[in-house]
Amino acid sequence: MTIEYSDRKDISTEQLERLFLSVMWESGMFPAKLVQACQHSDTVFSAWAGRTLVGLCSAVTDHSFFVYIHWLLVMPEYQKQGIGKKLLGIMQEKYTHIPRIILSSYTAQKEFYVQCGFQENTETVPMIKSNQI
Repeated sequence: MTIEYSDRKDISTEQLERLFLSVMWESGMFPAKLVQACQHSDTVFSAWAGRTLVGLCSAVTDHSFFVYIHWLLVMPEYQKQGIGKKLLGIMQEKYTHIPRIILSSYTAQKEFYVQCGFQENTETVPMIKSNQI
């Protein structure tokens, strides 16, 4: 099946829930918040197999110095087909005028991001403060 890419933000609660839970992300348990997050993101690119959402990449930016890629996820049965790389490439292309693109990643995906041109930043330590969802 052909994969189509879109920059629309009007993705249904059900589609987002299915995608996020497919990769076992806890945020999938809060589909209404996922819809809000998509709508408030500066940019959302999605990948579709017919009417099924199979991948998503979102970013927020200050439009001057930084772009923060918050999500990059692809349904497991569609992984290793270039969808994540394509979504990330589209996002990088959109923001070539911004000096820094920052993303969070898990150690397991480090090699993927290096292949996409990212490098580990050893000058900083990621910090997080979690509030109740």
